[in-house]
Amino acid sequence: MEDEFYDILFPPYTGHVRIGDFYYDLYIDRDTLEGTAEVVRDPMASDDKTNYPDLTIARIPASVTYRDEEFIVTTIGSMAFADCSNLRVVELPDTITCIEEMAFFRCERLTSIVLPDSVTRVGKSAFLYCELASLHIPDSVTEIGERAFDDSLIPAYNAHIFANMPHSLIGEYSIPEGIKTITAGAFSHRKITSIMLPASIVTIRDEAFGGCNGLVSVTCKASIPPALGDDAFLWVDKSIPLYVPAESIGLYKSAPQWNEFQNIKAIISIH
Repeated sequence: MEDEFYDILFPPYTGHVRIGDFYYDLYIDRDTLEGTAEVVRDPMASDDKTNYPDLTIARIPASVTYRDEEFIVTTIGSMAFADCSNLRVVELPDTITCIEEMAFFRCERLTSIVLPDSVTRVGKSAFLYCELASLHIPDSVTEIGERAFDDSLIPAYNAHIFANMPHSLIGEYSIPEGIKTITAGAFSHRKITSIMLPASIVTIRDEAFGGCNGLVSVTCKASIPPALGDDAFLWVDKSIPLYVPAESIGLYKSAPQWNEFQNIKAIISIH
């Protein structure tokens, strides 16, 4: 009986509430009584083109009030602003921790985004089909989903994760030292001819270099072969030279997928 009364006073979930310019899902933690809010898609949208159709500037508040209760806005929900074709400016508060998958999918006029230092996760395809010319991903982000920034016009990465190389890239590229993870599809079908992976690299996810059939060499400075996701080098010519630290040649020759390269050589010089 006590739990039922508690839920009447403080319902743990209230969905699709319009507060100000946006709709929210509202949550109350039963232990702390702290309220959090997730920005969600317009439930009145009948198709992709009617989701907040007149929205040009999205200024997300740090908190909202509903029935005299304060809710901290922590999440941009899945597809919350998908297909907002007129959206040009997004301002996120430093309470946001998560941007869910496809949150800003196909916001074709959105060309700049600054993620606050509070963000820890960016979901799959979050900014797919957004031609971002200006982008800041803070080092607080520890997870970036596949194709989250696939159409950005500049490289998308922070100190630890490399998420996307622009489709316009042609030629050689060196991934910055300190990067530990390359996300799924980050270089997929890019027209690169040579790639240098830093000594810090630990993980290369699914099809990260899939379809890079113009590669003529790969250099990996990591002494321990990075773990590779499924088909990390799909359709890459395995007869091209793979340059690795001299003392690690044996490890690469026995490591899954790395051992498919037929011409593993010692790095002669760092270039």
